[in-house]
Amino acid sequence: MSEEQIILHNYATEAVKSGDYEKAQQLLKASSMLGENNILWYEQGKVYAKLNRCQEAYDAYHHVANAPVLYYESYPPKRY
Repeated sequence: MSEEQIILHNYATEAVKSGDYEKAQQLLKASSMLGENNILWYEQGKVYAKLNRCQEAYDAYHHVANAPVLYYESYPPKRY
């Protein structure tokens, strides 16, 4: 993940912690537009689920299997 993607991911994490799931979804989507990977799709799925947007959560989780693989250990975003 690029440095810009990591920054966006960290902002999304903070948005989730504060309960602003719409903002988190927008930030994760912006990050994935810079380059998709399995972690961003997984995180988007979790946020869509929190928003009760079940079909979009399902679609995001489905993309996890087909996206380029990135391991959590290979980048340092904050966890939520």
